[in-house]
Amino acid sequence: MRQTASRILLAATSLVLIAGAVFHTSAFGKVVAAVRVSNLAGFYGSGLKMLWIGQSVTLLILSVIYASAAIRPAIAPRPLLAALALFPASTAILLFLFFGAFFPSCLFLTCAVLASVAAVLSVSMTSAGSPHETTVHQRGPSQTDG
Repeated sequence: MRQTASRILLAATSLVLIAGAVFHTSAFGKVVAAVRVSNLAGFYGSGLKMLWIGQSVTLLILSVIYASAAIRPAIAPRPLLAALALFPASTAILLFLFFGAFFPSCLFLTCAVLASVAAVLSVSMTSAGSPHETTVHQRGPSQTDG
């Protein structure tokens, strides 16, 4: 049950990130036009365009990773899922700091929460793909103790 919930959350995170990448990339033409009419030095204008497309590519890469983890949980252990959740979390924080509460800030925050909860719910898998259960063996008095 926990693994199913984790997989659903990972898939939802992937879908939100794909949608974000599509919307972000679709606005690239407006960024290019704004840079063209701005008084930004060429280096800064090129940097803005690179960062814009770089963010879209990052969203797509994260989306593929989350989708892959939803399909095959064994490839993404819990610590990796938790670490990957830092990307949308840090982006959300920066968006809130620089732009305030607007739709993309909330989407990144949602992705961070979904991915973090998925990491908590994920079941550690062995390389064979079966759930790994850690057992603790308690040592009682040995047979040779008098």
